[in-house]
Amino acid sequence: PCTVFRDMPASGGVVLSTAPTDGKQAMLNGLFVTATAQRVDVIARNVVVLSVPRGRMSEPQCQRLQLSSSTSGTYAGVEGLTDPDTGVTVRGGAEDPNLRPQIVGVFTDLTGPPPPGLSFTATIDTRYTSSPSALKTAAMIAGILGTVV
Repeated sequence: PCTVFRDMPASGGVVLSTAPTDGKQAMLNGLFVTATAQRVDVIARNVVVLSVPRGRMSEPQCQRLQLSSSTSGTYAGVEGLTDPDTGVTVRGGAEDPNLRPQIVGVFTDLTGPPPPGLSFTATIDTRYTSSPSALKTAAMIAGILGTVV
């Protein structure tokens, strides 16, 4: 919700990240929503997906920042805000499946209980997770026994 940006200290901070800010190559791999005194930025794998003046995020019509990332790309939009030149909802993104962020965890500089309306949902890509079949399990046990003998 936009109230998060209104209530943050003037200096800003990390609203959301999928990697710790001091982690090795965190910006190259994760998703970050950061606020400074001037801007709110959504950065996915070191690519700025959306950048909005922080003052606009404090406008009364600003409802929430929404993010999505899938094989079709990574996108961000601000519900309730429109571009003054075009009248179109403020949004940005990239149609690049490689911008999907790695998720080490969910990190923030916010303190206290989560504000109403704040949510995070992730479906983790588990296509490379597998379990060995009975035949493979038997082969592994035979190999271990053969090594021991």
